[in-house]
Parts: sequence; C-alpha cells; structure tokens
Amino acid sequence: MKGRFASRGRGGDGAQAPFVALLATLGALTVFFLLAPTISNHPYYGPRSASGYSYWYLVAAAFAPYAWAIHSYRRGHRPSVRLLLVAAASLYVALIPAPALQSQDLYQSLLYGKMALAGHNPYVVYAASLQDPWRAWTLWDNTLSVYGPAWTILTTGIAKVSGGNLTAAFLLIKGVTAALALGATWALARVASSHDQRQGHEPSGISSDPGLAVLAFAFNPMVLFSVGVGAHSDIAVAAAIAGAVLAEQKGRPGLTTLLLSMASLMKGYAALVLVAWLICLVRRRDVRAAIAHSMFAAALAVLDYLPYWEGSKTFGGVTQIGRAASTSLSGTVIRLASGHPSDAFAAGSTAAGTVVRTAVILLLALAVVAVLRSPRTRDEPWRAGALLFGAYVLLTPWFLYWHLVALVALATIVSDRAVARGTLTFSGTSLFVGSGGVAAGLALQAVLRYAPALVAAMGRSPSPRPVRRLERGGLRRTSRRSGVGGR
Repeated sequence: MKGRFASRGRGGDGAQAPFVALLATLGALTVFFLLAPTISNHPYYGPRSASGYSYWYLVAAAFAPYAWAIHSYRRGHRPSVRLLLVAAASLYVALIPAPALQSQDLYQSLLYGKMALAGHNPYVVYAASLQDPWRAWTLWDNTLSVYGPAWTILTTGIAKVSGGNLTAAFLLIKGVTAALALGATWALARVASSHDQRQGHEPSGISSDPGLAVLAFAFNPMVLFSVGVGAHSDIAVAAAIAGAVLAEQKGRPGLTTLLLSMASLMKGYAALVLVAWLICLVRRRDVRAAIAHSMFAAALAVLDYLPYWEGSKTFGGVTQIGRAASTSLSGTVIRLASGHPSDAFAAGSTAAGTVVRTAVILLLALAVVAVLRSPRTRDEPWRAGALLFGAYVLLTPWFLYWHLVALVALATIVSDRAVARGTLTFSGTSLFVGSGGVAAGLALQAVLRYAPALVAAMGRSPSPRPVRRLERGGLRRTSRRSGVGGR
C-alpha cells in the first residue's frame, strides 16, 4: 500500500494475532457497554449514580492485549495504517449510542451548556438553585463549573441544537467527541508520517511511525472508553494539541498557539503545554515572537471568558475543586495525613492539604524552570510539553484517569521512550481501585497505580529490532533505523 499512510511492514502467518486479539477484546467490551443497560431495570438512558471507576476491571483487562499488540508492532508485525484507522473509526462510531455507565460528567457539561443558553452563568450559579429536569441526571449540582469557557460554549451550542431534548443532546455530544477522537488520531498519524518524510532535516524529537501513533492512542482502552462511554472534554484537549503539533510541523506557529490556547480554554491543565511552546519560542531566541504569541493567547482567554466574567467569582468552581484531594498520589498523601481518608473536601481543607498543595506548586514551578533551561526544548517542544504535563499528573492533588487522554496523545508521537512507556503504563494502572479498608486500600491503590509507571519510565530502552516485511520469496529483515516501507 503506497501513500502517506502506507504500511511499514507485515509479518507472516499469525503475525497479526496480537492486533486481532486486541480488536476482538475492544469489540467485545463495546458490545458490553451497548447491551448491559438492556438487562437492568433502568431506562436505557435513565439517570444513574455510577462512579467514574465503574467496570474499571474490564477496561484494565483490555490492556493485556493492548500491550501485546504494541510489543508485536515494535517487533515488526505491523497492520497497515489504513486498516488501523478504519478499525478505530468502527469502534468509536459504534460507541456513540452507548449510555454513560461510568462517569456521569457529560450530563453535567450539558446542563451547564443549557444553563448558559438560558442566561444562568454556570461559573457563579449553582445548578442546585434551578428547577431543571436535566438535573435528575447530574451528580454535582452543589459545585460550580470547572470547565473552560471554550467547552461551555460548545455545550451551549449542543443544548441549543438539541432543542431541549436531553437524549438528542447526549447523542450529539457523543458524536462530537467521537469525531474529535478520530480527528486527533488522524492528526497524530499525519505528524508521524510527515516527520518520516523529512527525516534528517531537523531534530524535532517526533516519532516517525504513524501506525504506532494510531495503535497506541486510538486503541488505548482508557482513551477509547473515556471517549466512547464518558464523552469527556479531555478529548477536545487532545485533538487541539494534536492539531497544534501538526501546525508547528507545517511551519504555522500562529495556528499552533491558537490551538494550544483553545486546549487551555477547554481544560486548564493544558496551559502547561502552551507554556512549553512559548518557552520553545524563547529558546529559539525569538523573544518578540514569544511575547506576541503570549499576548495573542491572553486575548483569546479574555474573549472566551468575557460572556461569563464575574471577577474572581468566575473561578469559584476551580478554587473549590482545588482545595479537594482526590486519590492521586499527592491527594492520597493528603487524605492519609489529614485523618479524613474518605472525604476529598474535608481532607483538602486541613493543614496537610495546604502544605502539600504548596509543595506541588513549588515543584511545578521548578519543572517549568528546568524546561526553560533545557537546550532540548528549542527543538523538542512537545517532549517539553509532555514532561510538564506528566509532572502535573504526578503531583496534582486532584486527578481522574481521563485527564490522561491528551498526555497519551503527546506520548505516542514524541521519540522519548521514557515518556511513552511511563504514560502508556499509567493509562492502564491509573484505573486500579484499591480495597482492604479505607487507609490500606488507598495506600495499595497508590502503589499499584504509580509504581509500575515509574518503573516503566526509568527502564532501559530496548535495542531496535528489524522490521519484517513480507516479500516475494520470503521475509526480508531491515533495520528500523534505516527507514522501511513506502512514503
């Protein structure tokens, strides 16, 4: 197969067994999420009180064939990129009608959009103060919106188009997030493919394997079901970041800044990737450009927040959630040290919460300084962005596994194996839920979530293996470093 997305090598008989096993597993889970509601007493799209970690063990189990497929791919047994893209599209489209059986946050997003459409500012007005039938599906009515204004604008549009029909709004937001996932996948493949075509020109730190980018991102079980079942806004962040990387590669820095700004206005943590990009501009000794891009990003933020602006009260939801402690690594430390292991808000309000949050801010600031000082940032802004993003994930007191979606996107295209191994491992282990009592369960959960990812990140990179190509007359082995396959 020729062209931009040509296969870079295929094995012989049985070589595709790992990918077939992965596809079969993900397909079976897709069927489960589609059919499971039909055997319960709930309406198919009825209100639920499910946790974001419901059925975590099923999604976590899918990481076994996922790891096998990636390992096999690295050994040279490679499905064509076109096949990978078609298979990914089939899975994401099939999940559009699936009910939200895990996190119920998409209903919260839709309600905030409906509130904004009706003139109620979701950043200062509590949903609990309103009599709206959609509230039967939401679980966080006593908190203000923590979503960025760009996401609120999108959900406002969805609420308007749906005409007040919640099922229509639900299916529409599911369709939009599926499209964003496929768009991000396509952009990641383009990034890797374009880099492959220009190898030897400049050291950008980008992987040159589009098939691996598609396999590692689109077929990641956490990504697939966070998007396909939960329709989380984090996929919009991933799509914007993937588009930004492609824009930078095409020599369009203004579009890069625009997309990274939009990502930051979807979810605030994406601002760390924008910071890495602005630092890159400084490292390239283009301070004027860095200042201009910073002002452009600030202007976009002002325009997006303007319809909702109520002074410091606009950030009330972020402030409220910022004082809480989830079951992240530092959040677990806060919970155990505070004496409130089962209460996120009570634990975060203690002295232990204040001390840990202060330490986190200082450590993140040190990470930014390290990226600023690193000579690699000039040519590898996306590695720098992934490192800052990873530092946030490791340190933040408030973390949920779907926050990793955009980091997985970055990890699939940077050539830094430590970033890729650590991120992909954590995307699976972050699903684990501990047991054995509150304190013991939290401790066990933290160890099993974070230790494997840290070990994977610190492990030695394996020597490059030959890519196996099926040629007339038998298999031919070619060094991966030499470049293999059609362009």
